[in-house]
Amino acid sequence: MRNDHITALLEENRFGALSLDDVSMIESHAADCSQCRKAYEASLIAGDLLKARVAETIEPSPFFKTRVMAALRERQREAEMPALARLWKAAGAIVSLMIVIVVILSALALFGSSPQPEIEAVDSPSSLNSLTAERVLFDDDSQVAGDNLTVSQVLETIFASEDADGSY
Repeated sequence: MRNDHITALLEENRFGALSLDDVSMIESHAADCSQCRKAYEASLIAGDLLKARVAETIEPSPFFKTRVMAALRERQREAEMPALARLWKAAGAIVSLMIVIVVILSALALFGSSPQPEIEAVDSPSSLNSLTAERVLFDDDSQVAGDNLTVSQVLETIFASEDADGSY
């Protein structure tokens, strides 16, 4: 039995589940083998520690009971809460922010832009010569029809004023 150590037997079974024959074989082998004696003593100590731990009862604090009961009541209240209220609780801040943004953008669209001046239609490019480039581009009170002007008419007006002044 010198070559056959008992450590495998101790590791595979719990000490309380061993038969009397196994215990006597382990004790006789442990008397001759120092390595197995250490393993046998360690298993005895571990068994005693486990028995002591199982016998010990730990009472939770009263505060723990209060917290658990409060959490249970909160879950019951949430279950009783209507679905729409739970949805608003989850997404209320985002929806409120979106409503505020829509109101701000609507106000800017209605009150923020200045009205565009109405411009009278100009039929011939020769009548554009009476207009200067600055008046066409920058004057808000001008009566030039922006919708009826073509690109060539605008360019002709700009270059005609450059030719007349000679300063450009």
